[in-house]
Amino acid sequence: LKKLGADNVTQQVVKTFDLKSESHTSLALKVLALSSRTDKGRRSIIRANGVERMLEAFGRFVDGAQPCESLLEALYNLVELREPVKTLEKFGLSLIWAAMLAHPKEQRVQEFALRILHRLRGLPSLAAFVREENGVEALTSAWNQFSDAKDALTGLCALVLADVAQDDAQIREALEEDPNCRNDVMNVLYNPPSAEVTAAAYRLLAVLTESEKVCEELLDDYQEDYLEKVKEAIETGAAYDPKKRVEMEVGVHVLPHFAKDTTDRNRTSPFAFTGNKFEFRMVG
Repeated sequence: LKKLGADNVTQQVVKTFDLKSESHTSLALKVLALSSRTDKGRRSIIRANGVERMLEAFGRFVDGAQPCESLLEALYNLVELREPVKTLEKFGLSLIWAAMLAHPKEQRVQEFALRILHRLRGLPSLAAFVREENGVEALTSAWNQFSDAKDALTGLCALVLADVAQDDAQIREALEEDPNCRNDVMNVLYNPPSAEVTAAAYRLLAVLTESEKVCEELLDDYQEDYLEKVKEAIETGAAYDPKKRVEMEVGVHVLPHFAKDTTDRNRTSPFAFTGNKFEFRMVG
């Protein structure tokens, strides 16, 4: 590559898109994905008008997992530079949604797509692209696919959902109407795999709880009343005066009666909830 010159090689690779051959396009995208891993390679691709040519050629072969992965890897590496972002704004993000929906179980495809979107979070038109180009379906499909895995992809997907829903009421409403989204967020928080995923899940939950409907579903009357009284005490500077303690209804008459507790009692609770099950505990 040094002998031939990066610009010359990149131009020759980009020309192969004119053949409109699936095998040639797949190989060319792979070469450009590898080239995009270096700063010199990225600038050579831009000088050869490679981003626009990649997007034009890719549309015919979106059903292939390997071309999708190569294109998205190249775009992910290229969006650090401003010029590719302008090209993406021109073409829209429909190809990214198409790749995500065509290959829901291909982790590399989903990961590169989500990383691109997270890097584009400062783009003013990002939420509009998501709302108008089938993006909500692609993102919720990815969330439903990877939320149970509780790994880096779970956190990345939560961040992207929070990015696009934060300033767009329509997207937020779509997520609020999806009970799986709320339930999966809570499941991740009940048994978090890492601090990064926990922080991402809390950020998404913060966006969702801007809705009174979601808050009502997450809190029972006792918790809601408790939080309102604490908020009122903070705002007025008055002493917090808790109301009469409410007895916990367990539905089993042989267990002792005890009051509801608003503090974190999971570690000392006689029947702690540990992610996906209840544990009955007794003194050892």
